[in-house]
Amino acid sequence: MKSTLTFTHLNIPVADYSKESSLPSINKIGNKIIGYKSMLDETDELFVGFGDVRDIFPYRLQDLYTRERVDTELDVAILENEHLKATFAPTLGGKLLSLFDKDNNKDLLFFNPVIQPCNLALRNAWTSGGVEWNIGMVGHTPFTCSTMHTASLTAEDGTPILRMYEFERIRRVTYQMDFYLPENSKFLHCRMRIVNQNNCVVPMYWWSNIAVVEDKDCRVITSADCAYTSEIIDGDRVVMKLPIPHCDGFDASYPTNTADLSRDYFYRTNDNKPRYIAYVDKDGYGLLQTSTSRLKGRKLFVWGQGPGADHWKDFLSLPGKGGYVEIQAGLARSQYEHIPMPPNTAWEWVEVYGSVNSDREAVHGEYTAAQEEIENCLSNLVNIGELEKELVETKADFALKPADCKHFEGSAWGSLENVLRDTYSEASLSPHLDFGALTHEQAVWKSLITEGTVGKHNPDDVVASWMLQDEFTQLLEKAVSDKDSDNWYAWLQLGVIYLCKDMFEDAKNALTKSVTTEENAWAYYCLSILNMHFKNFASAKINALAAIRIKKDDLSLAKAILQILNRCEAFDDVINIFDGAAEIIKNDSRAKTAYIYALAHNGRLEEALELLMANGGHILNDVKEEEVILSDLYAYCVKGIADKKGEKIDEIEIPRQIDFRVKPEKYTFR
Repeated sequence: MKSTLTFTHLNIPVADYSKESSLPSINKIGNKIIGYKSMLDETDELFVGFGDVRDIFPYRLQDLYTRERVDTELDVAILENEHLKATFAPTLGGKLLSLFDKDNNKDLLFFNPVIQPCNLALRNAWTSGGVEWNIGMVGHTPFTCSTMHTASLTAEDGTPILRMYEFERIRRVTYQMDFYLPENSKFLHCRMRIVNQNNCVVPMYWWSNIAVVEDKDCRVITSADCAYTSEIIDGDRVVMKLPIPHCDGFDASYPTNTADLSRDYFYRTNDNKPRYIAYVDKDGYGLLQTSTSRLKGRKLFVWGQGPGADHWKDFLSLPGKGGYVEIQAGLARSQYEHIPMPPNTAWEWVEVYGSVNSDREAVHGEYTAAQEEIENCLSNLVNIGELEKELVETKADFALKPADCKHFEGSAWGSLENVLRDTYSEASLSPHLDFGALTHEQAVWKSLITEGTVGKHNPDDVVASWMLQDEFTQLLEKAVSDKDSDNWYAWLQLGVIYLCKDMFEDAKNALTKSVTTEENAWAYYCLSILNMHFKNFASAKINALAAIRIKKDDLSLAKAILQILNRCEAFDDVINIFDGAAEIIKNDSRAKTAYIYALAHNGRLEEALELLMANGGHILNDVKEEEVILSDLYAYCVKGIADKKGEKIDEIEIPRQIDFRVKPEKYTFR
């Protein structure tokens, strides 16, 4: 039976993840990227720390979701043959939601029963489950909750191809994913292509994050005898190497052995063996992933087994339904690094996913015997030499051919890049890929290229988009010395670019020029962020209040300003603003958290605690991994109330609903 490709819908509860912040993502300006200390050997050859980014600018944050899920017909693409049914979500970065093994009547992946974003990615929103395709930089792909360009075409032998692709703005590269099921294949084939058409080296990153159901009897097997991991010690991330499978005092090839330890294990795979990773149950059945040689990294991530870890898994899914671990495959050996991609270069590989039925005693015996068993199974299931040959042959067959039909539109930033490249007489990006028509997001930048001006803009309107690229910086600098010398919008855009480049004096001058030319909340907000960086709290407060005065009903701005004012200890202002705010702001969990914080630190401890614990505990929709504001607030209130009563408290246990520490411990006061 030949495979089929169908575009249809999946009925599933979804929390809306489509809305973006109105603000530029500049909260981390000036922040030091966490340092690394290495305990590695000179032969390990990791590019530790190379290519790290501080934030996700010029992308916007996706932080306006809630935990209100609505039964939705989610757009999906399904590749299917007699053995497998692969379900993809083009609007979730092309995520492979499910890989159903029809022969064994079982999903090979953790198929999350809901789509619930949480704050675990550089743009904030991220969902667990399935296989996520991560490009560009550490911290998940910028497109994890965005729609991919999605198209279909047909290989010469009639096999349908599902194609998803995008232009990544920070690295300025295109990436293309072609998925297919060859006739009678028991493995899904994923042909990946990254193209750097820049005249410079680009730090590159790719990891395929594969979520599988957490099970105490399941084991992770790969061709390695050691793994890289890290710990934060005295403010530095210390990278070290541990033997496997026995490390950290237990057999870490069984993920549930990790107890309350959340850990990454980046395996140093054997260069003389096929690249693979397997996750097998007590009967030796499970998922097998392998690839051509370029994708050499393999990894295991575990949340751990403590109450905090269980809380996170439930928070990402449904109570008792969210247990998963991740096995991963990447270009590099670890995620402490990016690797240098040469100029004008394409990197390609094929990775495949399918089931393995191995000898149960062998895969649960000595680790070397388990490796041998999986490698024997692999040799019977996938011919790696043929896979390398397939990579070459499919390039001419379909990888460089235009699609037959476009089904979903991604962003048009690739089209804008082509306008820029045409202006500078440079070759177009991947000419076989259609990046769509320019939208309002790109219009201002096209005007800057072709007209030398950003045009006129209403300061009450949300800024359509932001830019960091050097060519546009130079065009803006030219514009403000000519046609846009008195254009508040041009000065704002230039000021934000300078902020992100840590050119603080230039940023201050440009942003001040923006607000003096025409008052606007956006420049005042950016000035307050700049003030906060230099701990000039008085000026930060003045600029923050000016911003919220102009745009008091903008949710993104209100959330940010309330947090800035709390850091300035302007608690009265926070309380007054929140009390007089629109309902959309009062109902926002992040704004309400800021309000509770202000009440508590303004001496209104009982009111703060009552709000914090209403309905079993305040839920912060976009609580971030390792963020402890709710548990800290609870301890602060309880201890403060006890002190007012003259009562002595030695320790406090945090209620589960507000406790997101992976290793929850009692707060002690001794």
